[in-house]
Amino acid sequence: VRSRGLGDVYKRQDLTNTTNNTISENVANNSTGNMYPMNSAAISLRSGADYNIVEHNVVCDCTGVAPISSYYGHHNIIDGNMCARNKYGIYGGYHGIITNNYCLDNLSEGISASSRCTVSGNVCVVTDKAQVNSSYSGIALTGSESTMISVTGNTVIFGGGLSTDILSTQYTIRLSPGAKNCVVTGNSIMGKDVTDENTDTANKNLIINNKWTGNNTPLP
Repeated sequence: VRSRGLGDVYKRQDLTNTTNNTISENVANNSTGNMYPMNSAAISLRSGADYNIVEHNVVCDCTGVAPISSYYGHHNIIDGNMCARNKYGIYGGYHGIITNNYCLDNLSEGISASSRCTVSGNVCVVTDKAQVNSSYSGIALTGSESTMISVTGNTVIFGGGLSTDILSTQYTIRLSPGAKNCVVTGNSIMGKDVTDENTDTANKNLIINNKWTGNNTPLP
């Protein structure tokens, strides 16, 4: 099954208890929803929606929690989408792949990942710190099951890469106290270093070889 959108999409597209679908080339503007990511996304992979592909969609100015969500889905691929000026950008499900997406000026998070996800090759950009809230995260491993997640080769940029472009409470890549056994490596981070809030020495996260620019010198 393939869904192709030729114009604006104002109703949500929900997949429940279905596999092997491709949702591709849709444009969703101003989709609305409530606070729950499983039923407020413009494109939503819900319970039992496994082994699906969401690719090359443009989702902008939506008020639901996550314009593209795989909240309860497993083994889904979210690839090559653009999410701009939404409450959240992309909410990945379990054992999924979130790759090559562009997230711009989303209010709270660019990408949020669940257990055993791979988050790779994405770009999360904030053009002005006033456009996002005070606890914004470019990539957030902050869910109740943020375990065994790989975050590699992503780019997170705040403004021009100056420390003045980011508030002290905003994060480029944030690992919550519950994030365990995650690997964060090979990312380009411009604005603030990776923040790991897990102090449990028995469940350390591996954070290594990330390129960080966080001073007052403009990027070349």
